[in-house]
Amino acid sequence: MLEQMVPVTIRLDRNMTFVGFELSAKISDGDAPTLEIQLGYETLGDSTEDDFPEVPEATDVTAITDPAAVDQFWAKFNTSETE
Repeated sequence: MLEQMVPVTIRLDRNMTFVGFELSAKISDGDAPTLEIQLGYETLGDSTEDDFPEVPEATDVTAITDPAAVDQFWAKFNTSETE
């Protein structure tokens, strides 16, 4: 699968400004299940304050202040293992 190419279409407007991209492919390799990728991104203009969620209340936020706990969080966050 690592040797196969995934085609990417990059979209630009007439001023050559990036407006989006798309990728779509089915990748297979022997007995492995086929991996189907379909992803798109489009710019819709400048963002406004209404495009962002409000800051959560302090009671809705859990701060991790212990450096070891922060490292453990990111190690777990970046793994593909499930519990």
